[in-house]
Amino acid sequence: MAIRVTPQITVAELLKQSTIHSANIAKLQQQIASGQRISRPSDDPLGTKTILSRTALVGQFETQQRSLNQAADRLNQANTELLSASDLLVRARDIASQARSALDESELRNYASEIDTILTQVRSTGNAQFDGQYLFSGDTANSAPYDESGTDFSYNGSLSSLRVSFFGKGSLEVVYSGQKVFGSSNRQPTDISGTTGARPGAGTDTSTQNTQLIVRHTATTFALGSGVSAGTSSATGDNIIGPSGSHTLTIVDTSGTGAYGTVSLNGAPPVAFDSSQTDLAVTGPNGEIVHLNTTAITAGFNGTVDLGGEGTLSMDGGSTEVPIDFSTAQALTTADGRTTFIDSTGISRAGVDQVEYAGVSNVFQALADLRDEILNLRDLPASEWQDALTRRVDEVTRHQSHILEVVGSQAQTLKTINDIGNRLGELTLDAKERLSEVAKTDIPAAAVALQEANNLLEYSYAVTAKVFNTSLLDYMA
Repeated sequence: MAIRVTPQITVAELLKQSTIHSANIAKLQQQIASGQRISRPSDDPLGTKTILSRTALVGQFETQQRSLNQAADRLNQANTELLSASDLLVRARDIASQARSALDESELRNYASEIDTILTQVRSTGNAQFDGQYLFSGDTANSAPYDESGTDFSYNGSLSSLRVSFFGKGSLEVVYSGQKVFGSSNRQPTDISGTTGARPGAGTDTSTQNTQLIVRHTATTFALGSGVSAGTSSATGDNIIGPSGSHTLTIVDTSGTGAYGTVSLNGAPPVAFDSSQTDLAVTGPNGEIVHLNTTAITAGFNGTVDLGGEGTLSMDGGSTEVPIDFSTAQALTTADGRTTFIDSTGISRAGVDQVEYAGVSNVFQALADLRDEILNLRDLPASEWQDALTRRVDEVTRHQSHILEVVGSQAQTLKTINDIGNRLGELTLDAKERLSEVAKTDIPAAAVALQEANNLLEYSYAVTAKVFNTSLLDYMA
């Protein structure tokens, strides 16, 4: 059966083709005008998927770049602060050097005041901020790491550093822990200076605050046979310490009856005695002193007598004492639970020694100690003061060297950030180029397609005109 094509069907088909060509022309014109080949997902579903993934990738790269830029800015600021702190510590060393030759206490006070000013400035560096966050508070960057004033120099921040990750595979340290930057350096051997004979013992010390070791005499012991005994002031006035035989009395009974003679301590010049003396003070060559009762000297005794001295040790100002056991590792533990090991085998006299723990104080405490040492608050003899000042300067020097090590580490991190940033720039550019290849309009190709679409539309119009251009002759056979 033949299918009859009605004029209505013909018109509908012609209009359909014209509409298609017009829509195609409009689409191509839009692509050329906007420069975008895809304006809606239906334009190219596969291309749209590629565009979305590439756009997300570019966004990730740009976000990472911003994070790295912020990290670099933060590190640069921290670097500047630390270099300034290093210069201040160098200045503190110079001041200490000048203080060694100060002419009077007034000059020393001026030098100490300068150190105090440096301490304030370095303390300010410890609390330095960038963009509203502390540079040296670890991953708690919103909390001040140190008190602004006072004598408490302890660290209040986090021990963990704040890090920035990159590519999801690694991270870089950008906000340092103040403990890492300004805290104690490598602990050095404990130093004990003084005249008692105490030395650092075998063991791991945990004490950190410089203090005094008080060696107190409690009793003097005498070997039997000579008749000599402790004088009435012996318990409080003697200062000899040590096991029996560590000190020696030499007695010469010149009377032959014990009535009178001479006595000497540890080889010092002899002192005359007689049988009426109950508290004879005898001194040794190195400041040793004993008080003797010579009322019962054995008649005709000429010889030596082994002496010993018992005593106690204290590291908290005498609040707590422990008997001296003359061992190589006698442990002294303070009320806060910190321990110092003392080699007490060589203790020979009572007195007060200075105990110092190098490498355990932070930079602020080191400066405070240097300030106090310049003022000689411990009232040390000149030679001991010079030695102590050297140790204080050494401590400041250790901190200055450590800060420069941190600066070097930050510089290396900045280089790494720069390298990563360059790589991110390359990846971002590549991703954008690939995105452009998919999303951008190929202008030459679009122009050719537009011309073709125009030709087809004109052809459709021509066909339509031909179809509707009918006359009576078209129906005459």
